[in-house]
Formats: sequence, C-alpha cells, structure tokens
Amino acid sequence: MVVSDPLSIRGVYVLTFGLAAVICLAGTVGVRGLSHPDIRRGLGGLLGLSGLWSLFTAAQLATPVPVAQRLFHLGGLVAGLSTIVAWVVFAAAYTGRSYHRQRAFQLGSIGLLVGIIGIKLTNPIHGLYYTTTPATTPFAYLQFSYGAIHWFVTGIVYTVAFVGFGWLFESFERSDSRPTVLYALVGVTALPLIPYLLSPSIEPLLQINYEPLGVAVFAVGVLRYARTEFANHSSPGLSTLADSVAVGGLVLDSSGTVEKPSRGGRWRRSMTGWRRWHPAKPAIEPTPLRASSEPTRYGGRRSMAAGSPRRSSS
Repeated sequence: MVVSDPLSIRGVYVLTFGLAAVICLAGTVGVRGLSHPDIRRGLGGLLGLSGLWSLFTAAQLATPVPVAQRLFHLGGLVAGLSTIVAWVVFAAAYTGRSYHRQRAFQLGSIGLLVGIIGIKLTNPIHGLYYTTTPATTPFAYLQFSYGAIHWFVTGIVYTVAFVGFGWLFESFERSDSRPTVLYALVGVTALPLIPYLLSPSIEPLLQINYEPLGVAVFAVGVLRYARTEFANHSSPGLSTLADSVAVGGLVLDSSGTVEKPSRGGRWRRSMTGWRRWHPAKPAIEPTPLRASSEPTRYGGRRSMAAGSPRRSSS
C-alpha cells in the first residue's frame, strides 16, 4: 500500500472506523450473557451507540458529497453524545446505584439530550457549534472546526463519564481490588486526542474526531471484563436489597462491613458501629443493630435490622 495515495489513505480511514463499528455492533450480542437487565441495557446501549458513531464517521469519510458528509457528521454527533447516557446507566447498575431508575434523572437526561441535539441539528442555521472548510489533502473532504459550545459540551460529557469511573473505582476499592485493566481502558478514551492535536502538523492525519475509536475500544474492553474480572465485584442488586427492607436496616458484606443503609431508617456511625438515629425522641436511646432471625442474603450480603428502641430509665 502506498501511504501517499489519497485513495489508499481514505480506504485506511474508512476501514478503521468501519471495523470499529462492526466490532461494537457485534458486541451487543455478547451482553446477553450478563445476568442483570440494567447492566445489559446500559452496556448494550454503549456498544450499539459507539458502533453507530463509528459507522457514521466511516460513511462521512467514504462519501465525496459535502451534503452527505454533513448529515453523517450530525448523525455521529448525536450517537456520540448519547453514549454518555448508556455509560451512566451501566455504571450505576453495576455499582448498585439506582439513579438511572429515578424519574428525575430520566427526565433530566432526556431534556439535556434534546437541548444539545437541537443545537447540533440547527448548526447549519447559527453555525455556533462547528464550521466547515473544504480540504483537499490528503484527499477531498469537509474539515469540521468546533466552536466553544462543542468544547463546553465535551467538558460536561467527560465530567459525567469520570463520575461513572469513580463509581467503578469505589466498587473495586470496597472489594480490595486493583482494577489495572479499568485504568488502562480509561486511558484509552484519551488517546484519540493525540492524532487530532497532531493533525495540523502531520499531513497524512485528518483533522477529524477520533473519539469513536477510543470509545469503541473502551466499550469492547468493558464488555470483555464485565463477564470476567468485573463480575466478581459487581453489586447491581445492592440498592434493591437495601430498599426492600421494610424497617431500618443495613446491608453488610460477608465480613460484616456496612455497604449500604436502607431507606427505612436513619443511621449514624459511632465508636462501636452503626446505630439507628432517633433525633425527635431524646428519651429513646440508640439501639445497637442485631441480626434478624432470618437474614436476607444476596451474593454474600445480609441485611441487619434495628432492634426495638430502649427507653431510658431516667
């Protein structure tokens, strides 16, 4: 292959993004092996949307028609933005959080997505999100230059993404694990910035968005390890278990460490452990937790219910 040949360079780009799309879309079949439905939906959405993002980018580079390039670019922007929602759903479900099931989160996500997507789709009118410039080297294509709104949205997206990473790191830390693979996958998501920054000074590199490649590698990597190493530290039922306890209770792991309090009571940590809090009744002393006669178990975890309050003798 002759690298300087424009057709060869275009082919390399189209093949690279196309291959990433195929791998991601094929990976959506692999999520069927995951047991928890929310984890399946979140990771399946991440893989599917990442595949569409790469597919739109490949189509954008393959077509010589400027109007089609703009349309495919818009499709990629919408798919890429939507990946963050799928990622949050996966991270929340994996770590036992229930944000993705809360109505406020769902409505807020929809509203934010609709607003940002509206700005992107109307860019041909206001031109604030990006501008286009015809480029002729190494082959003819539309070069997209992003404005301040795009980078502001990108900052928000990466902030939310790192919140999800934090949830995963916390889950691994709780299980005393060192997720080397997760650290590597996080680093992969930043690698696409390198060719984008170097593209003005290195001619064969196109000044395009390489993020679909990084997200594709990350999504496939998470799928691979979600079924092996990650599965050992997943706690998708943690919130459901804690909230299913009718009275005040705590979810403990197999070693007796508190993992999550239920909504049925108010708790505070003391020198001797967790105690139920009765702020409105000063005459009632906090009672140490006792194990229920039939503790509820979920993946090595059990619920501890509070005993009946003791009244002070004074």
